[in-house]
Amino acid sequence: MVEMLQESGFEPPAQFRQLAEFTLGRRFEQEIAKQQRSRDPVAYRRAIEIAGVAARRGYQIDKSVANESFGAMINDAVSKAVEQPSRGIIRAAMDLLALSKRLALQPNLDVAQEAVYQAFARELPHAGQLARLGSALGLAQNVLRPKRSVRGRTAQVDGDAPDGSVVDERGASSSKRPRPSEPRESA
Repeated sequence: MVEMLQESGFEPPAQFRQLAEFTLGRRFEQEIAKQQRSRDPVAYRRAIEIAGVAARRGYQIDKSVANESFGAMINDAVSKAVEQPSRGIIRAAMDLLALSKRLALQPNLDVAQEAVYQAFARELPHAGQLARLGSALGLAQNVLRPKRSVRGRTAQVDGDAPDGSVVDERGASSSKRPRPSEPRESA
């Protein structure tokens, strides 16, 4: 009914819009709950359709329960990917992220982002695969860059090395400290 009014150019009263948003939100929530945390995108086909209708019509529907559910599922998948980094496990986590986007969700990814960040800080193996996951989680690219060795020490590319030198994109360093043969500037 509301859709027919909108299509004919008539702007329905706010109460109609609220009723439509409530109804779509309720149907969306039921579809998500019915899937019982399934990771199969096909199972969420109807929920994806509802999210699409809401977006096309500019409706704001409550997705808080779905955001919580997907946030927990993504956190679990990312934790497994960090503990046992393999293409299959990382792909499963990335598929969940893609599904949450198709559902127009905005789950809290702080825990998942922190797990991937910590994996890079510990320099775990499979950094390339984890970098793709980190990128999908929205981590900054400078966090995901591989580290390079500078005179036996590890330094972030385009950043400060632990010895006070600066590392450029080629891995070359230039010291911030004056060389012993160079005169010191006096203040």
